[in-house]
Amino acid sequence: MKTHIVIGSSAVGISVLSQLRKLDANSKIICITKSQFYPYNTCLLADYLTGEKTLEDITIKDEKFFTESKIEYLKNSNVTNIDTKNKFVILQNNQKIFFDTLTLGVGANNIIPSNVNIQENIGIFFFKTLEDTNHILQFIKKENCTTATVLGTGLVGMEIAESLSKLGLKVNLIGRSNQLMSKLLDNDAAEIIEKKLQNKNITFYKNETLEDVTCENNKIKKVKLQNNQTISTDLLIIASGSAPNLDLAQNSGIEICEKGIVVDQFFQTNIKDIYAAGDAIAVKDILSGNIISSCTWPDAIMQGILIANSITNKRKEYKGALISFSSKIFETYFASCGQIANTPSNFKHIVKSDGINYYRKFLLHENKLKGFLILNNNPINFGIYRKMILDQKEISESNLL
Repeated sequence: MKTHIVIGSSAVGISVLSQLRKLDANSKIICITKSQFYPYNTCLLADYLTGEKTLEDITIKDEKFFTESKIEYLKNSNVTNIDTKNKFVILQNNQKIFFDTLTLGVGANNIIPSNVNIQENIGIFFFKTLEDTNHILQFIKKENCTTATVLGTGLVGMEIAESLSKLGLKVNLIGRSNQLMSKLLDNDAAEIIEKKLQNKNITFYKNETLEDVTCENNKIKKVKLQNNQTISTDLLIIASGSAPNLDLAQNSGIEICEKGIVVDQFFQTNIKDIYAAGDAIAVKDILSGNIISSCTWPDAIMQGILIANSITNKRKEYKGALISFSSKIFETYFASCGQIANTPSNFKHIVKSDGINYYRKFLLHENKLKGFLILNNNPINFGIYRKMILDQKEISESNLL
């Protein structure tokens, strides 16, 4: 009987093991995860923080699923090494587990500013896992926090800032750029979101970096900005980006590049029977042809399914990533896809906006859709525009507005 090991219990891990069991009822499947929880949707952590979602709400696969599917789920377990020649992994307790196939769904690591030491007991946190979220909630309650500082104005930073505001905290938002979510929005769309901060007790510090942290009685009390301005705070949350987790791959002879683990069109690494997917891998951007880091939940789910298909000899080629994001920030829904941040100069811009709640921007080149950015008060069904990009057929402007 074959043994298939999956490292990681997020999007990649969930999809690989679920699809594998559908296609193979008999093989042994083992999921190894650092998490103490059953698989959950990390995209819903901000709602869990505010109490709008419960643990049950965000849990994707529970104990019953693993029992009925006969999948072994190893919580609180860390793979410290991979012996690619003899095909076994080593856990933190020196236990060896042999495999026929191995999938790395190890995600990304938080980027830590060089001048910050993450110490949860004094009030400095990441916001990446359910464990992080619980620790933040416990600290806020224990220390009666009234003010929080968030470093980073990307999507994660915005979501945590909004959640802290909903909890009644005054929030300081620090960003390197002069606009919010600079990789996802253009200036005009970012201004619409920024206006909404004014009524949410959130202060946005533009073009700033964190210079220093001051503690009193072993608790954070102030942060100092690059311009020497000092801000009082009860806790600091680092949301300043992430990078592919290459630790296991690098130490095991698995090929890597600047953007992540190198895989082929079937997600196999340079070592036979070892696969990788999700935030840890490098993929081709369908639009630009550039090699980029894979970074979205939907793409990771699809990649995991394709890995399971490959393992069971039902291979289907992966064409590349079309990176798109959608979320709801301060009662505003948005969807962003394509080359919004670094738009080529020869692209045509089609824009319609009321400057308050409604914004639509489409990017065309040779009458083919190359990107879109939509803000609205209502949920956005952007699938039709995403399909237009994938199809790359000529379209008229009347089909867009």
